[in-house]
Amino acid sequence: MNIWIVLCRENGWERRDYAHYAEFIKYLHENEIQLKKAPQGHPVKDFEGKPIETYTIKIDKRVIEIIRSFV
Repeated sequence: MNIWIVLCRENGWERRDYAHYAEFIKYLHENEIQLKKAPQGHPVKDFEGKPIETYTIKIDKRVIEIIRSFV
């Protein structure tokens, strides 16, 4: 399941908003969530037309709480 898409649906955000997605990835880094590069790309490109990095993360209760507190 794509965490970003679920988070966007729950909060009424536009899932293709690159700037907001980048903020989310930065937030995960700041909260020491380990991100592993995913083999597939994000369906959206950044402002310069480059593919956006996608990641996989290991989910546990602490990670879910951190993700849900992103605003």
